[in-house]
Amino acid sequence: GRFFEDRGICPHVRYCWSRGPLVKPCIFHPQNASQFRDVTKTFQFYCSRECFLRGWHSLPKEHWNLEPENPEGLQDEEKHEWVKVAETRTYCPTLKDIDRPLRLDIVPLMEDGSDAKVGRMFICTGTVMPTPNGARTRRMISNGGAHLSAEWLAKQFKVMDWNVLADLYTTESQYPYCEKWALSWSW
Repeated sequence: GRFFEDRGICPHVRYCWSRGPLVKPCIFHPQNASQFRDVTKTFQFYCSRECFLRGWHSLPKEHWNLEPENPEGLQDEEKHEWVKVAETRTYCPTLKDIDRPLRLDIVPLMEDGSDAKVGRMFICTGTVMPTPNGARTRRMISNGGAHLSAEWLAKQFKVMDWNVLADLYTTESQYPYCEKWALSWSW
């Protein structure tokens, strides 16, 4: 096959972004998509049998989801529909996209502007995760500019810390909330 990069000006390609069905994360492992849901006690989502058993036996009641008013309504939550959200080359996820996959359809166009019957491609993302909470602000402690005497140094100390990662550990599975460009070793 041939590769080409469209910088958004190619008249022979149409883009379509779609939002997929809701995929709730596991209550214990938010980086993992749930595989099933407890519909009798906790009404929570779990990624494995072990997580389900852990939730059934020991999940504090304050972490239980509310029982649906209409138990038949649980089926409505699991509709597998894709909804068009944009027809642009790029798309920035919104709050409505959280816990849902996104799909980009790339459709070649005929000279008359109609969709080509062959050559269509699509790319699916993982589920969109919410932005993580901001890091805690740290208060710096200093001696207020006083002279560093031997007596002062004997009573106090400084701690310096660097957050250094080897490229081996900068993976999307380790840091699913981090942008891909920030995980690049060259960055």
